[in-house]
Amino acid sequence: MEQSINWEDDCGVIDFTLQQRKTDQTLQFKAGIAIIPRNEIDRIMLLPGSVDLLSYERQALPDNPYHGNILLKEGTPKHVMVQIAGSLALAVSETRLNNFAL
Repeated sequence: MEQSINWEDDCGVIDFTLQQRKTDQTLQFKAGIAIIPRNEIDRIMLLPGSVDLLSYERQALPDNPYHGNILLKEGTPKHVMVQIAGSLALAVSETRLNNFAL
């Protein structure tokens, strides 16, 4: 299972992400974004309940050079999925509200 992310390769990625639009031209991230340091994702990947279930990839797109995915192994039990999601939420180091939505 894939969840799209943008990698923070440079100082322009935050504004780029906040301005991203869906095909119908509405904002992709109306509320804002959360930033999780990659070393925190690496740490979570090594937790006993996450080993071999959680990973990530880079997958640049023609219109998004920052694109990648957080990957969760298919068939992961729902209670484990919730546990991993909670660990990721606790690892958020910063949030940014979307001022472009105003």
